[in-house]
Amino acid sequence: MSSGSPSPRPDGGRGWSTPSLTPHSGRSTPRSSELLTPASVSSNISWASAKAKSEEIRGYPSFATRNNGFFSRSKRQISATLPRWRSPSGYDDYAEKDEKGAYPYYGGAPRRGCSPFGSGRSVLRRKRMRLVVVLLLGLVGYLYLWSAIVERYRRSPFGNGRKFVIVLESNIEGGVMELKGAREWAVERNSIANKAAYAQRWGYDLEIVNMLAKKRYSHEWREGWEKVDILRETMGKYPHAEWFWWIDLNTWVMEGSYSLQDHLFDRLSDITYRDINVYNPLNISHPPTEPYLDEVSRSATGDGDVSSINMVLTQDCGGFNLGSFFLRRSLWSERLLDSWWDPILYEQKHMQWEHKEQDALENLYISQPWVRSSTAFLPQRYANAFPPGACGAGGDPEVHYSEAERDFVVNMAGCKFGRDCWAEMHEYRELSKELNRTWWELVMPSSYTRRTTRAALNPPTLDLTLTSPYLKPKNKGRRKNERKMPTPESAAFLAKKPTVAPTYDGVDFEDNVAVHNARDAIIREQWVRSMMSRLVGEELGKCYHREGVNHMEKCGVLREKYFELLSERKIKGYLGQEKNVFEKA
Repeated sequence: MSSGSPSPRPDGGRGWSTPSLTPHSGRSTPRSSELLTPASVSSNISWASAKAKSEEIRGYPSFATRNNGFFSRSKRQISATLPRWRSPSGYDDYAEKDEKGAYPYYGGAPRRGCSPFGSGRSVLRRKRMRLVVVLLLGLVGYLYLWSAIVERYRRSPFGNGRKFVIVLESNIEGGVMELKGAREWAVERNSIANKAAYAQRWGYDLEIVNMLAKKRYSHEWREGWEKVDILRETMGKYPHAEWFWWIDLNTWVMEGSYSLQDHLFDRLSDITYRDINVYNPLNISHPPTEPYLDEVSRSATGDGDVSSINMVLTQDCGGFNLGSFFLRRSLWSERLLDSWWDPILYEQKHMQWEHKEQDALENLYISQPWVRSSTAFLPQRYANAFPPGACGAGGDPEVHYSEAERDFVVNMAGCKFGRDCWAEMHEYRELSKELNRTWWELVMPSSYTRRTTRAALNPPTLDLTLTSPYLKPKNKGRRKNERKMPTPESAAFLAKKPTVAPTYDGVDFEDNVAVHNARDAIIREQWVRSMMSRLVGEELGKCYHREGVNHMEKCGVLREKYFELLSERKIKGYLGQEKNVFEKA
């Protein structure tokens, strides 16, 4: 068989020649005779032709500089640090082109990395990962930022939160007109925290009023009339607010999820009444019938326009109640506050009006027809529900708080007289927490347990026994844990109490109340009664010791006064005056 070119032959005894190597290439120094020979020239020519064919196949030069400048190098460095999304592949995926210049496709099961769905799965996997990351970021943003975003919106002009101001009377610097113990601190701090949380949630402004202003008015016989002056000052402080909600300290917002707009002001025409005959505990004659009055003043419902309502309040079993009421900024309100604060209303009435500014407002409502036309009344439980013990023992559907109907605010009115303000507030606070549990507390009931009022927080009852050393031996007939009447030393200690809140590192404030219960639990009324009893008891003991056998006849006045003090519930007068009377006796 013949061919166009002869077959290669090995060099004699030295094997096959390689185009890239010359004979005797292993030597360190080539022979001079082998530098330029015809055989070597022919070998170089054959290798050059093969290299040229290879260059034609590749179609681009074998070497090109990559130093294209600063921006190209920086782009390469940045792209090299990015993650690479690459589908896995094996060594068996590579195949040479066929005679038509295409890569062959192997039938049957698709190879790893060469599946037609592989790239689709990779794209979907990347999208799922991105979706998971976006969802996680959204969840974190919702947990940490959503409340702030909502609160900011509610305080904006679109949310109308800044149209409302909550005015809360407080005494954050200590006692002013009376002693202030741990229970009073607890009531004050819890009430302020409750109103602050509600105002922050709905974007309202909270004005905490310092009741040291009582000192300013005490010489004018209107130490309880500071509400009027405070409202005027607050209106000047918040010029953009429309409604001002005065609320007493002994109140608790039970339903923080109720906004004032949704609960009251968006439906004033449906829930308020202007005709006081609907509920008239004071038996006020309404409407006025004087012939010189206009039609609006002689109408039982005024002009019937909800926009003319400038004051909203409630009535309890005794008449007007100003523990929770609303006043709107208007010319009518300025006129009302000026008339309300006029000295003619209190100068001659301060001894007759037990409820001070409340009685003054009732007098204005009765005598001034223009006051009636812009005053509206709410059913009491809408904004001023009472606990059992106020206006009856409880159960009145018009007055007392209803847990089933989720009343908005509860007012512990009159708790300073025969009831415990802190115990009632603590109980309603825990009830509010239970009624407004979060979804997590509902799903996991074990994460929340309702706490009842602890026994340590209940006021101790005084054992009003005669403790004079002349009537009873000091160490005989007395149990170890028997309660004693306050001594003069303990009374002096109570009188010198600091007017700052007790603070203890690492101790909850409720525990502080329990810790200082023994020192501060005697409220003012009990303290006055017990000190009066002790003073009279000492005088009675001296009288017994002095008179001897005739003590029943000589000491009868002191003995009657002593037992009267033990049975009397409320003491009126001053210790100094009473002591002088006893010394004269």
